[in-house]
Amino acid sequence: MRIVVTEEQKKGISHKLMGMIDNNGLLNTIKFMGGYDNFITLLPDYFDSRESKIDLIKEIIGLDEQHPVYGGGGRIYLSEVDSDILYDEFDGDDGHTFESYIDFIENYNDNLFAHVTVWEFDEDGQMYDEYFDDYDVRVNKLETKYLNKLFEMLVNNYLS
Repeated sequence: MRIVVTEEQKKGISHKLMGMIDNNGLLNTIKFMGGYDNFITLLPDYFDSRESKIDLIKEIIGLDEQHPVYGGGGRIYLSEVDSDILYDEFDGDDGHTFESYIDFIENYNDNLFAHVTVWEFDEDGQMYDEYFDDYDVRVNKLETKYLNKLFEMLVNNYLS
């Protein structure tokens, strides 16, 4: 369903939508509006900021899982949504190359992290069975192109 409204109506509706976001959360407001496309029709600039994208990602991941050690949090494996995101490539010694991929995002005690796994390839291009290294990057510290890719993947999977 597509919503058509005048510019005058948009102003009043957008004020009400901001109140709905405050009261019900961003994800619930988008669902109430009939989806992401309808939401963007009424608030076209809402996701221009990094913070609003991060807020939606955080709501999609949720805080409903209770981990016995780490507390509340949730995790989404990107391979289950779309595919891992190539994060970096570099050459090592002896003709080996390395590729790092964002493979999951996690809400750890209300902090969003992108988990990055580094894979090593030998001089023939064959990947080793075990990963070389892994580390976490705060989602708010990711370059814009990676944040946008995460955002698009999750919106397409959960709100389309």
